[in-house]
Amino acid sequence: MSATPAFPIAPSLPCVTLVDTLDSPLARWRGWEIRTRCADPCCPPNRLIPVCEVVEAHDTVTVRAMAGQMRCCVCAKPARNVALVRDEAGARIIQPVRGCAEL
Repeated sequence: MSATPAFPIAPSLPCVTLVDTLDSPLARWRGWEIRTRCADPCCPPNRLIPVCEVVEAHDTVTVRAMAGQMRCCVCAKPARNVALVRDEAGARIIQPVRGCAEL
């Protein structure tokens, strides 16, 4: 029985496994957006942040480092859930980075 991911994998994904994703340079994910959520249920979901904005400020950061530095824009607690997302051909592609993919 083969394991299938719980999120759609597009042929254009630069990485597939979580380890490959975490170790990849964030710059490889240009055209994607970062979606985060802290653990506080009273906080709203954070806005989508274009990867290119983060890369402009931190050009050599890895996906792992980016995920570790993300904070909630309301309570300033670390992000519990982080995903890279992109809309492609009418479907949302979600590449989980930390926590659950569905935020």
